[in-house]
Amino acid sequence: NINDRLVVLETEMSGTKENYKELSREIKELSKKIEEGNEKLSKETREVSKEVNDNLSKEIKEVNDKLSKEIKEVSKEIKEVNNKFIPLYVFLAVLSTATGMANLKDF
Repeated sequence: NINDRLVVLETEMSGTKENYKELSREIKELSKKIEEGNEKLSKETREVSKEVNDNLSKEIKEVNDKLSKEIKEVSKEIKEVNNKFIPLYVFLAVLSTATGMANLKDF
């Protein structure tokens, strides 16, 4: 009876060892798959990040170029307007000086 029980226990232990080995093998396979998935995800994330950064850089450059061009155009227009008013400024200065001198002459 004891011998029969020992044989049953040895059989159960043998099955448990096989189950443990099988589970251990499955865990290793799953770990490997997870690691491969993480590497793939990391690579894809880097690629998408680079693409997004490249696109943003391109858009920022385009906006900066457009703004720079518009600023140059506005500056040119301001300079042209100022140049048109220079004779008026000179005339007003001369008129002001002449008026001031005329007023001093009355004293």
